[in-house]
Amino acid sequence: MRRHFKALAGWRIKLSDAEAKAFGAMEVAVIALFIIALWQLAGAENQQAGYIYAIFAYIWKFVFALDQVPALVQQLAKLKDIGERLQRVDRADNLSGPTPL
Repeated sequence: MRRHFKALAGWRIKLSDAEAKAFGAMEVAVIALFIIALWQLAGAENQQAGYIYAIFAYIWKFVFALDQVPALVQQLAKLKDIGERLQRVDRADNLSGPTPL
């Protein structure tokens, strides 16, 4: 039992490290996206403040949507696991035949 919980702790640490790396990479990509947008807008002529604000507001909403992706992936994985379990139970019920009343 001790070996199982040590392995479980190790997996949780690896998962946490992977999540931190993914979050860091995403933040670097977001910073790069903002810099590229600012660079492009700075080089353009006759840009209005409302246009620039709209672009950055859209990028910001996109970034907030990206923050929800890990939770969405986790929920989809849970649903897939539940679906597989239900199929196994259904197959086992079909193999055992009809249940008497």
